[in-house]
Amino acid sequence: MNRLSILLVIVILLSACVVGCSRPTMVETADERDFRIMSGWELDRRMIVEDFDSIMLLSHNSLLSQWHARLGY
Repeated sequence: MNRLSILLVIVILLSACVVGCSRPTMVETADERDFRIMSGWELDRRMIVEDFDSIMLLSHNSLLSQWHARLGY
């Protein structure tokens, strides 16, 4: 390959790195992005609470005992 073709390949590769391979338009609006992120945080919060309850052995009323703590569920 001559020097011109090598230079052309380098310019094309560098321009691909600078410009990237993204689409020219946004896929989602800012509100849709915020909703997606907040939904993920809400799910994470719920899973952390469930994990804490599991670690601390907190659960619903058991049917294995004749004495029940009536907690309303």
